[in-house]
Amino acid sequence: MANVVVTSDANTVKVDFGVYYPDYYPVSIAYYNRNDIDKVELYSTLVSVHIFNGAKDWELSYDGSAGFHVDTVDGVAPTSNSDLCDKIGALISA
Repeated sequence: MANVVVTSDANTVKVDFGVYYPDYYPVSIAYYNRNDIDKVELYSTLVSVHIFNGAKDWELSYDGSAGFHVDTVDGVAPTSNSDLCDKIGALISA
């Protein structure tokens, strides 16, 4: 089973939490309206994605060193946390 896989279409962002469900995250798959993603922040060890409406923020990394390990964003594997931040950021600006 994969780690976290993020895919998107014109209106939504789908997050499949893969191996993290149910032991580390209570949701298997979540769909978010692009407008519900407030901001994406790059920290030294991870990427934080803030969600409106009180949903739990995501803490992600491209290699699993901190937060949830993201395998792909729209079919492309991130090569660094900076690249992951850019890929997630592009989802909310599209």
